[in-house]
Amino acid sequence: PRPTRLRYTMTGDGAATGGASSSSSTAGDSSMPLINFCEVKMFYGASSVPDGTRNAVGLIMPKLKRYVELYGPGAIVFSFGCGEQLAEKLASIGVVALDAHPLDLSRVEEHQRTWCADDNGRILP
Repeated sequence: PRPTRLRYTMTGDGAATGGASSSSSTAGDSSMPLINFCEVKMFYGASSVPDGTRNAVGLIMPKLKRYVELYGPGAIVFSFGCGEQLAEKLASIGVVALDAHPLDLSRVEEHQRTWCADDNGRILP
């Protein structure tokens, strides 16, 4: 599956309701998976990094497998998106891959500029 995008809608009384959709979901689809935990990462979930590699992406699968064993199905939010192959692998163990597209990260980026930006304010990789 493709990474799932969060979507928020307003009800008639002005309350916000949340949900999730993927490219295969329809507008009326209410089949939101049960989420017992949510992990958030400030990077792109690259499909090309092998599992078990001693870096942030390579350690995701073993960590999330442990979470699923402890808590049941869950979700992971990637601030900069996620590759389809990684999203499929995550789905196979009961974890929904979400991207941060609808989230306002301006405060996070403002803070990052105080310690990891160049003289022109560009956040360094």
